[in-house]
Amino acid sequence: MDDFATFHTQNWTRLEPELLELDTMRRHALSRIAVLAGGLAVLALGIAGLILASLAEPWLALIPLVIGILIGLAGSSWLSAGYRASFKERIVGSLVRSVNPSLHYAAKDSIAEEEFQRSRLFTQGIDRFSGEDMVQGQIGATALRFSEIHAEYKTTSRDSNGSTDTNWHTIFKGIFFIADFNKHFAGVTVVRPDTAQRLFGQLGQMLQSVGNTFSDLELVTLENPEFEEAFVVLSSDQVEARYILSTSLMERILDYRRRTGRTLALSFVASQINIGITTSRDLFEPPLFKSCANPDLIREYLEDLLMMIAIVEDLNLNLRIWSKQ
Repeated sequence: MDDFATFHTQNWTRLEPELLELDTMRRHALSRIAVLAGGLAVLALGIAGLILASLAEPWLALIPLVIGILIGLAGSSWLSAGYRASFKERIVGSLVRSVNPSLHYAAKDSIAEEEFQRSRLFTQGIDRFSGEDMVQGQIGATALRFSEIHAEYKTTSRDSNGSTDTNWHTIFKGIFFIADFNKHFAGVTVVRPDTAQRLFGQLGQMLQSVGNTFSDLELVTLENPEFEEAFVVLSSDQVEARYILSTSLMERILDYRRRTGRTLALSFVASQINIGITTSRDLFEPPLFKSCANPDLIREYLEDLLMMIAIVEDLNLNLRIWSKQ
């Protein structure tokens, strides 16, 4: 894997016939979606026209249009589900195995909500939780797993007319990574970006209040000005936090942040390191409105996979400087 271009070319050569077959499946799905959309549009516009012709309230004409859109979205998802599932099983699964044969990919699985909460990176109660694209296995001596996660909470308000308005807010959307750190931690140590709002979106304002959010954790001061500027460190054990966040590990975390440009937060709980990495896109979703038989697409998937796997090397997790007790 030292020569990424060769690694990419080999995968493309091997997968191209399957991608061409899947692209035919994609076009067929798109044709069926187009027929469904056309039929729904004609039906919805016809019903809307009848409503307007009956001299009813004009806004009632919007109802069939909205219903048509909702049915169209649900139908599109259903009609493309087979193509999506086949692509993930045949292409993404194959790429994961090519990166490391010990890794296993499960498109419908994810990090459990309990594990997500146990990381202590997020304290807001979760009202809706979803995830997919689980990769798990072992790299060297380090067991790891990661998946996409979207966690949300809701707020409900009532206006002067008594109408209820429910809004959903993102707690975290991105990749959640868990790896064995080969040490049982006595306390809990959390490393967050200096500006919580960058990672936690609308929850950021609340998370800035350290005393209310992490009442059992204390601010830790470290002897690395750049790290202190980039992150806030909180821990229930000041000595252990400084022991975990060695000069070497802090430099490696900073280097990963510089090189990838991604916002991340970390925690050390029990015997695991938890890493939340925000991302605005789904990693392994196949394209529907453009060809999937594209070498650049395979390169993008490989780069994402290798970037996640590289965390083990970047943070030197295979160096067993501690032993579990």
